[in-house]
Amino acid sequence: MTKEQMQIRERLQAVAKEYNEAIDKGKVRELRKVAERSHDTVLREIKEIESAPVTDQQLLDEAMSLFIDIRWGQRTTKFV
Repeated sequence: MTKEQMQIRERLQAVAKEYNEAIDKGKVRELRKVAERSHDTVLREIKEIESAPVTDQQLLDEAMSLFIDIRWGQRTTKFV
């Protein structure tokens, strides 16, 4: 795993943690803000993974799963 991929993984872990914590708090307004921010961040990371000279398919799959969990509004098990 390259340094860039490790940094992407760390950023996605931070997003997943913040998102799950917002779900646990149960405050709808806060969850919406976190979900919107998380959605945008994960989408940027997916684009960065796809634009790499060599795509890490496992990292891409996990990022896509996180993206889908956020879109569906469900707790995620990816990157936690």
